[in-house]
Amino acid sequence: MSRVDEICDRMKSSEKSTTSPGTKSDRSLNDREVAILRLLAEGYTSSRIAAELSLSTETIRWYRKKLLLKFDADNAVALVRKASDSGII
Repeated sequence: MSRVDEICDRMKSSEKSTTSPGTKSDRSLNDREVAILRLLAEGYTSSRIAAELSLSTETIRWYRKKLLLKFDADNAVALVRKASDSGII
């Protein structure tokens, strides 16, 4: 399998949505969003998450903004708390 095929497969698998019981349907998260939430909960910075997931820092910032909107959170601490309270992480 070529490197391009591997990346395409990884991208396809990250599109799978997961919804935690008791959450709003607009809070359905794909695997990538859950991974980013877990790393945020561990205290990782955007730069460190980007390195860990082989993405750009700007891509991680985009995901963080998207997650803040989904959880109606003002900052990363509130985001992690709400995700934890929802049982997602």
